[in-house]
Amino acid sequence: MCAGTRTDPAQAMNVLSIEKVAKRFGPRQLFKDVSFGLEKGQKTAIVARNGTGKSTLLKCIAGLESPDEGTITFNKGLRVGYLDQNVHMTATHSLVDEMLDQDDPMTNAVRAYEHAVARKVDASAMQRAIDRMTELNAWDFEAHVQVLLHRFGLRDMEQPVNTLSGGQQKRLAMAKVLIHAPDVLILDEPTNHL
Repeated sequence: MCAGTRTDPAQAMNVLSIEKVAKRFGPRQLFKDVSFGLEKGQKTAIVARNGTGKSTLLKCIAGLESPDEGTITFNKGLRVGYLDQNVHMTATHSLVDEMLDQDDPMTNAVRAYEHAVARKVDASAMQRAIDRMTELNAWDFEAHVQVLLHRFGLRDMEQPVNTLSGGQQKRLAMAKVLIHAPDVLILDEPTNHL
């Protein structure tokens, strides 16, 4: 397995470090002693034959799986986005609802505020929802969602997700990752999405 890199020397500080990472699948060693760093602004490709654990390594880096050995360290506060190579969405709700169907502070704040407005909650609950929206600068989040979906050619915000073509689902999945402006974007098999 080989990690190819390209970087600007003026930005030489690792935001991500992988040290002696190893992973087994049953008795089979997928990879071992994988070490590299990722600097701010750097682009890296992991190239290897099929079945050698590239997807598993990316999932370990994204925090979706744990390595059997070694360490993966990110700078504090670094936002990581991950897009799986296989995207299949079956939800019947709208594109906007799919974008909000994420467990993170921003979308949680938007949903809590919308819930407070719809349920006409008491003044203190409403104030908490307003304060959280303000704290996270989330007031224009849904407008950002709509702009991003338009950029990906998804124009009908109320279209049910399960009616999208495979390519449209991939673009929606990419938009879900990009709406949070990740510092590190991990794309598994990026040509499947681009």
